[in-house]
Amino acid sequence: MAALFRGRYRYVIALLLFAAATINYIDRQSISIAERELKREFALTPQQYGDILSWFFLAYAIGQVATGWVVDRIGARKGLALAVGLWSIANMAHAFGTGVRSFSGLRFALGLFEAANYPAALKAISQWFPKTERSTAVGLVNAGVGLGAIIAGPLVAWLIITAGWRGAFILTGALGLFWLVFWLLLYGAPQTHPRVECPRQNICFQHRCFGARSQHSTRFQNQYVRKYRHDFLDVMRHQHQRRRIFSSAQALEKLQKMFARGGIKSRAG
Repeated sequence: MAALFRGRYRYVIALLLFAAATINYIDRQSISIAERELKREFALTPQQYGDILSWFFLAYAIGQVATGWVVDRIGARKGLALAVGLWSIANMAHAFGTGVRSFSGLRFALGLFEAANYPAALKAISQWFPKTERSTAVGLVNAGVGLGAIIAGPLVAWLIITAGWRGAFILTGALGLFWLVFWLLLYGAPQTHPRVECPRQNICFQHRCFGARSQHSTRFQNQYVRKYRHDFLDVMRHQHQRRRIFSSAQALEKLQKMFARGGIKSRAG
């Protein structure tokens, strides 16, 4: 596995973001799969059930802006770790819901924390991927959304059959906590990550490669500029000497022509 991603560790990061997006959609759709059980146990009307779902989308809209601001302040690693951890706990807490109010509050919490997934993923992509590959990474994350929507139905339905609807919420929430372990172990800023080797990457990070200028690159560049300046001055000096020689040769040739034509004698007479 290490040899497969050698020099392309950024695709490990992309796979982690892909998995986060998949878990994100599994968690948000769990309540839809458990709709029949919830309505039967809590005697929910269609209007009450719709109100419960609407709280998720209200929080999700608010969270898109709020969590994006937070991620810009604390970074992608901490931001996505907090988001996945908190939305996983919120999803697991659905197993202890008792009615419309509790489920509405839990859906609001889930939507608020799940909203951080895209801002944090895009932040990580902007740090790890060059401009020529960012669309590919974003597409991979969006593919995780599609995969989550596809497998949520059969997975959650199977969990409800085998562990009950409460167990289904707990187990789907546990997926996020399991993912969180790998995120904390594998993700880091590319400027300091031990798997990033600038000479072997076809990407040069702003601070990893160019940030070393203060220690190594600046000294080399100053030496190069001095050498280039001396070479430039030598070239200009040689060109100036060549112009003087060429001008002298032109004057000598003109004098020779005047002697040949007798111009000097005629002027003297």
